[in-house]
Amino acid sequence: MDEMTLEHFFFSRDDLNTCGKRDELEKTGSMTRIREAVAGVARGMHWEEVADMLCRSVKPLLDLPVREILCSGWTKQAEIEEYIRKSARQGGETFLVPLARHTLRSEHKPAVEILLNQRSLGEIVFHVSLAFTIDGAVLVIGQGHLREAKVRNCIGSGRICCDQVVMVEKAMDKIRFPDRFVFTC
Repeated sequence: MDEMTLEHFFFSRDDLNTCGKRDELEKTGSMTRIREAVAGVARGMHWEEVADMLCRSVKPLLDLPVREILCSGWTKQAEIEEYIRKSARQGGETFLVPLARHTLRSEHKPAVEILLNQRSLGEIVFHVSLAFTIDGAVLVIGQGHLREAKVRNCIGSGRICCDQVVMVEKAMDKIRFPDRFVFTC
């Protein structure tokens, strides 16, 4: 694996079934509206084909590197923001900032829009929530940016929902990160 993404976090390489809750999803308001819209304008198109494509679209929506989520979470913390500002003012000075046990939470709402002849038939929104509990990290801050991080231990949990249906729920006791993260944020 080159870089851990949300897809890697939620799904194993062999997991092809991203729509294990398809029966429940079929009964939701979003799917019902899409099914009715498809039936109204796409004569001859079978709903099964559309539903299969929707299910296969979940994984590609999760092509977001975990590194970016960590960077975004850390740089929004007041203490880290202050070190970033200070390193920008002081030019070449670099700060090593050790962090104790902490949790970074992140929410995402990727969506799939169904189009027919460039006309929108509706949208399915997925709600992705994550929590990474990090037990010890050292951040390297310099020239106004978070440059690197070394994470000692991390556990994580997450959930993907669509219209209150929990599609995937995952908890990892130990997340294997690289020796260090290099950031461009």
